[in-house]
Amino acid sequence: MLDAGWPTEPEAFVRHLKNLAPWRTTLFGLVADAFGDKTNRGRTDAPPDEAVAPIERPPSAVETLRGIFAGNVSRRVCVVGTSCVGKSTLLAHFSEAVDMDDLLFGNEATGLAPLLSPDEIAYVSGPWTREVGDFMTRRARELIQIEPGRPVFGTVVFPADLVVEITVPDAILRERAARRNANVDDVLAMQEQIEAEIE
Repeated sequence: MLDAGWPTEPEAFVRHLKNLAPWRTTLFGLVADAFGDKTNRGRTDAPPDEAVAPIERPPSAVETLRGIFAGNVSRRVCVVGTSCVGKSTLLAHFSEAVDMDDLLFGNEATGLAPLLSPDEIAYVSGPWTREVGDFMTRRARELIQIEPGRPVFGTVVFPADLVVEITVPDAILRERAARRNANVDDVLAMQEQIEAEIE
């Protein structure tokens, strides 16, 4: 497994697998089960989209981003936000955009090999700490360069001509983190780091 770039520690393995699992597949549901996430919309047994709370529907944010991207096609655009803020939901609407995690951790479905080494993947897949956040930021900036017309969505503020921060009110962020069994303190700490980097 190590030769193929897969972590062998159980939690790191499942976190790596979640980056490879396409939505609405049995594999996605299996990974969601590993995290105790019984309501994720990516599951095959998830309720239809119209049953999802309005806050989870992104049309106005999608249209706003579409306008930003169209007006800045010759510029490097970084779309940044903490975990659980809705980046993946928004990203699904933009074929020209790329997910930072797909670049760093790889994505078999899109044919992307991981830029991080297996040891680095194992290190950053554990609990979030300031040290892990600083390491991830440094390595991501070393490995990824945004190209004009190809926005990058992620948790790192990359050198760019335009930075777009995705946010939601703290109460909603806390609810989303709890629903996804994410550590709320980690999610909020990551948000603080992002906001400090933007300033």
